[in-house]
Amino acid sequence: MTLRRLSKYILLTAACVCAVILSSCGNVDSSGDLSSDANTVSSDVSASVTKAEQPIGDITQESTPTQTDTAYTNDSVSNAPQQTSSDKAQDKPSGNTQKDPGGAVSGKEPAQTSSATGTQRPAETGSTDVQPPFKPAEVLPAIDSREVLIGMLKEDRFKAAARIVMQGVEQGNSDIVINSGILKISEIEAFMPFISMLEAESYVTPLRYTYTYDEISGYVTGIKISNYSKTTEEYNQEKQAVQKLVKSVVAEANKSCATQYDKVIYFHDYIVKNCVYDNENQGVDVASAYGCLINKKAVCEGYSKAMMLLCNEAGIKCTLVTGNVQRNGEDLGHMWNMINIDGVWAHVDVTWDDVVANDENLCCYSYFGLTDRQILTDHNITELSIAEPIKAESTAADYHIKKGCYINSQANVSRTLESAVDNSVKNGSQIVSLRCADDSIYSALYGMITSDVYKYVNASCEKYGRSVKSVRMMEQKELGTIVIILNYNG
Repeated sequence: MTLRRLSKYILLTAACVCAVILSSCGNVDSSGDLSSDANTVSSDVSASVTKAEQPIGDITQESTPTQTDTAYTNDSVSNAPQQTSSDKAQDKPSGNTQKDPGGAVSGKEPAQTSSATGTQRPAETGSTDVQPPFKPAEVLPAIDSREVLIGMLKEDRFKAAARIVMQGVEQGNSDIVINSGILKISEIEAFMPFISMLEAESYVTPLRYTYTYDEISGYVTGIKISNYSKTTEEYNQEKQAVQKLVKSVVAEANKSCATQYDKVIYFHDYIVKNCVYDNENQGVDVASAYGCLINKKAVCEGYSKAMMLLCNEAGIKCTLVTGNVQRNGEDLGHMWNMINIDGVWAHVDVTWDDVVANDENLCCYSYFGLTDRQILTDHNITELSIAEPIKAESTAADYHIKKGCYINSQANVSRTLESAVDNSVKNGSQIVSLRCADDSIYSALYGMITSDVYKYVNASCEKYGRSVKSVRMMEQKELGTIVIILNYNG
């Protein structure tokens, strides 16, 4: 995460950044471990992960703050009973700074509208409108996540090598023979990190390996693994536990979601609400779906692998993206997802949407359904030389566009804000998320929120018999996103 972005998200969970696992060649050993005519090269694969975000302190410590998470108190709203649905509370590191401008302020009267939504998921309401009977989305056949990843490889020989090595890793083999003419020496350093991506359920990727090669042909002839992260029995137990839970979560989504898009949101929210970012990066489990779904503690790699397994089990193609962000001039590794949502590839970074401190039930959607251009505002993508990159060029999967919370003109600012607030209060949602098409619209929305927010909130509270005691605002200006958090009474 860049320093500039850090200054804007004051109320944040430490969003994940994990180190992409890289191998580096060591000393050449003239003795061949796997073949008599081979040289052996030793390489360390780091299994550690690196976090780029720490809990943020006082905003005055930042050199160039641009915006904060701002809190407004509201003493003028009614004391009507609040209807909420929270499962449990969980502390998350925040280090947040809040501003109190002195309570509600007045402004122009809001325009009347009935468009736009700002909810996390459709919720039941007391409306008397006739609703069509609920029909769940079509249940699609499950997709093998490993084959989705292997399918990204450019050549069949890479795919063959990946399957050979993975079979050996799953069996805990110390010596894995690779057929001649499959993998070149120059490709091994891109290949081994890719193998670690294939280990989604349980992190068993070798901490250290050596490879042998034919000096004349220049092809790798084998990989020797000196140490695994887990025993074969541990790996199989963890893999089965993850697969069982994944099937259970997908079964619930299949019953409750009306569209495939809703299922992706369901999985996104499930991870945010059930997993805590591991600030200490303890152990290898934090880089696996086991850490995320079973231990409920992970870093970005665990978040992303869990999301991939859930989507693919639901028949929605999902893969992993590795890259980096920059903090204090240092590049730090990161991982997130690309998902084919209704035929459109889009970036989804679940870790960076898990940003609302001290409340696991709040999900943001600033990084849901982004294009390459959008994600590159603060992420860099590492393109593996052996894999085909996937392009995300359509905004059709953008959460804010799908939910009617995208503002593309000055004339729509007031009515979109009013409608989004009204819809969230109606459904008891704490989140109102809006995205702006350009800086001028963003400035107009920001000004309207800071001056008129309680006019909209109070009007909706009176309409639906709710009571809000405070409002907070978070912004991600590079993406044109402002998130309003409603703190209900009761």
